[in-house]
Amino acid sequence: HFMIVGFQKSATTSLHYHLVRHPEIIRPWEKEPEFFSNTCGYDISACSEEEVKDYIQRMLRVHRYAAYDGEMASYEASTHYSRAGMTLAPQLLKEMPWLKVILLLREPISRAASMLVHILDKNQNIKGQGPGGCLKKYNMDLGHCLLTASQITQKNVRNNHGLFANNYSTPLQAWLETFPRDQIYVGQYEVLVNEATQDKELSKIKKFLDI
Repeated sequence: HFMIVGFQKSATTSLHYHLVRHPEIIRPWEKEPEFFSNTCGYDISACSEEEVKDYIQRMLRVHRYAAYDGEMASYEASTHYSRAGMTLAPQLLKEMPWLKVILLLREPISRAASMLVHILDKNQNIKGQGPGGCLKKYNMDLGHCLLTASQITQKNVRNNHGLFANNYSTPLQAWLETFPRDQIYVGQYEVLVNEATQDKELSKIKKFLDI
């Protein structure tokens, strides 16, 4: 029914854990299956029929959906989808023309800092920086890492599936231009995590999802 597609470090996890408690929503098998990114390589046609069946039956829990006579909403939340809007958005709309999409943004510097800390906490191995990334290599020098090795200074990022823009505007524009306006919701991290505005923002999201 809908997807939370990103962006990373922008309260997607907080929104996920709020929505899974809603009585009209089926909890996905896991929060970030990254099916269309890691399994399909951002190319839906590259996934086998068995992989698609497993995604629908296990991850989206289709049997539970059927048990409720289709009266429950099914969803997943994979933040890597957002950066591939140019290629993935048209494919998803073609396969699921009813799909609603949620994108969350965050002030770029704090988002970049949060990602650097995430890499350190997970002790991820980053090419040229080693395990823990820039913060570990340069003795927690956040200023240096923001200016030399972060999402605000690196124009693109490359992985096994291709080259992706690190900024918001390029992939966001692709999602906005692909999906009908009433099927896409763009929210703001700072509004969603602020106690003074959180309830109102969550109500807007639920109205968008028709729950």
